[in-house]
Amino acid sequence: MKVHKKIKLIYTLILPAWLIPAVCPAQQQPYSEEVTVIAAFKPVIPDANKISFNPRIEDTILPKPQFRYTIASTPYPTTYKPEPIEAAKMAGEPIRKLHENLLKLGFGTYMTPYADYFFNSTRSRSLAYGVNAKHLSSSGKISGYGFPGYSENKLSFFAKKFSEKKHNLFADGGLARKVVHYYGYHPEDYNPAPDKDDIRQRFILANLNTGISSASPDSSRLAYSARLNTALLTDKYKSRETHVALNGGIERSDQLLKFSKTQRWGIQTAIDYFNDKAENRHASGRAVIAIKPFLSAKRNALQLRAGFNTSIEADSTAHLHLYPDIEARANLLPERLTLYFGLNGKLERNSYRMFTEENPFVDPGIPLSFKNTRINVYGGFNANLFDLFDLFFELSRSQVENQYFYVNDFSDSLNNKFTLLYDDNCDVFKLTSELAWHYSDRFRMAYRIHMHQYFTSDVLPWHISDYNMSLTLAYNIRDKLLFDAALLYYDRMYAIQYGPGGAIESKYLRDRLDLNLGIEYRYSELIGAFIRLNNLANIQYYYWNEYPAQKMNAMAGLSFSF
Repeated sequence: MKVHKKIKLIYTLILPAWLIPAVCPAQQQPYSEEVTVIAAFKPVIPDANKISFNPRIEDTILPKPQFRYTIASTPYPTTYKPEPIEAAKMAGEPIRKLHENLLKLGFGTYMTPYADYFFNSTRSRSLAYGVNAKHLSSSGKISGYGFPGYSENKLSFFAKKFSEKKHNLFADGGLARKVVHYYGYHPEDYNPAPDKDDIRQRFILANLNTGISSASPDSSRLAYSARLNTALLTDKYKSRETHVALNGGIERSDQLLKFSKTQRWGIQTAIDYFNDKAENRHASGRAVIAIKPFLSAKRNALQLRAGFNTSIEADSTAHLHLYPDIEARANLLPERLTLYFGLNGKLERNSYRMFTEENPFVDPGIPLSFKNTRINVYGGFNANLFDLFDLFFELSRSQVENQYFYVNDFSDSLNNKFTLLYDDNCDVFKLTSELAWHYSDRFRMAYRIHMHQYFTSDVLPWHISDYNMSLTLAYNIRDKLLFDAALLYYDRMYAIQYGPGGAIESKYLRDRLDLNLGIEYRYSELIGAFIRLNNLANIQYYYWNEYPAQKMNAMAGLSFSF
């Protein structure tokens, strides 16, 4: 009963507290709960189990253990005998067989026979030699002019002895006979007209050249060279010229200056002696003696060469000439682009042989003199583009004493020979340019242009074109058909002629256009055929005043190798 009274008392105390929320304005559902108590209520709060330590981070990196160890090794004696290695065999084309003999025979218009024979040694590391015999002549006529026949006969040889350590020897020479006719006149103007024997000229030239040069590949050793040239020229009019030339020099690589590690010094010497005699010129001996020391140095892409040329003009008196010899080169792109600039001068003896090779219609008694190039300034560049194009360009300006020009000799009754006029002070401007295109060995093309400007004191630049150009092509089709073509152009020239009343006046020689074509067919390596067509434009241009060239002419022939 006491228990039920205590419970009733608890309900009496708790019930009002439950009813307070019920009477408050709220959106809650009525709450009801029934509790059955079977014992006295003793509220107890149990003790909490607390963590008795602080949190920490454990390091998981383990220390690297240190080891010490040794290897007790004992060498075991072994032997090895390598087997010899055989030389590698290169797969490729076999070495082409060379033939020692080549013979060409042909015949052309204007009654032109042709024969050319070559003999050459085959492959050798120590010796090379050969012989050449040639004949070319023509007996055709040119309307309105004298007999223009000519002939060339030549027999020459060469020999070279090679050495890899000591020195190289060489020799060449021969005998040549050349006949021309002074056909530059009009036969109808003379009665009787001269016979062809009256206008005939014959040159005979015998020459022999020998020399020696060092062959050591070591640039630090002294390199040397020496050459002896001899020649004797005679003509039908008992003119004679003897020429003896001795040239030599030494070179060596040394470091004389601190400018660069690559330096080379040397000295070149030359003695040219001439003895000439003509019907209108007494025998005389004249010489040019030259000494040319130099020093060259290379640093990176720049290469310099400095020296001087001391020349002595030995005639009845002696005169000393001193010229600079300087050149600078810059390889801006190795093997692609090179620029150069230079300054030099030289003394030359004008020889009868030189004049007859330039113009075979000169008078045997032409006046001979020394040509003195006081100063020559030049510059240009070489370029290679894409391994297909080669480009060359050069400009030069020089001051020349005794510059010669060819003019007609009016002291002769036929006016068909040439003499020389000299200018004491002549400025010469030259431009030379060349562009070559080569595609393998099958196709080649080259374009060249030469410009000349002569600023003379009191004469005109007789028989000199202001400019000339050439375009050459060569095409090879499977070594069976070979084509070559050449287009040549020369600007007009000045010449001298008699005017009304016998006065001497200038005239123009028309410009020259010459187109040539050659075709060769190789039936085999031993037999072939060729044809040449010259002056396809069929133009009668003039080499010299009153000396016209043949119009269109052709030649066909065969070639034999054995």
